[in-house]
Amino acid sequence: GAAYWRRAMAERWLSLHDAALRDALKAVAIDPATREDKIRKLTRLGYFEVSPNDVKNPLLALADAVQACMADERCW
Repeated sequence: GAAYWRRAMAERWLSLHDAALRDALKAVAIDPATREDKIRKLTRLGYFEVSPNDVKNPLLALADAVQACMADERCW
């Protein structure tokens, strides 16, 4: 997972936004450690929030958070 995340950051830097998003999502999907690390970071930065009353799938909320963060240059 971490290798996919690092590749996503390089792709983002190269303005390959679709590839970066695809690899970032793959990183959090396949590796529980990367997923937990990114959940903590995205929560701290305000991109990820799941309330107890939220019926939305937490993985969908995480995907939304990753996408929002990847689009925001201040996030990384």
